[in-house]
Amino acid sequence: MHDQSEWFRLFSSFWWLLFPLAWAIGQLIKNWMRHNRAKETLAVLKSYADQGKDAPPELIAALRDPEKPHTEQGGGYGRYGWIPVFLFGGLACGFVLLAIWPIDENVPRVAMLFVALVMIGLFLGNLMALKSRHRGDRISPS
Repeated sequence: MHDQSEWFRLFSSFWWLLFPLAWAIGQLIKNWMRHNRAKETLAVLKSYADQGKDAPPELIAALRDPEKPHTEQGGGYGRYGWIPVFLFGGLACGFVLLAIWPIDENVPRVAMLFVALVMIGLFLGNLMALKSRHRGDRISPS
């Protein structure tokens, strides 16, 4: 029988680490883009100050709360809606099924249950965040 390489065994044992790694890289890119957006906003504010003019309130609001959408298109968590809820719910169901009926005898059931519990936590967290956001949208600020 053909002996597998060390890289193949390493990847087949820790393939699931690609998901948190991809999430971390995505967050890094998001933070870098937010930093560049804030830098550009500060440059525009500086140009207004050099001209002796008052800056528009939208620019100042964009600096104070960069996550809040300031356009009609929206943004932030609300634009994703139910997608993360269904994503993590489906992943939780899949890992529970893998724990009950494993594909391979070498797959540890406890690990699959642990991952399923993490996915259930993410499912519930996203569901609560979505519900609290919808509840907050109905209240008009005074």
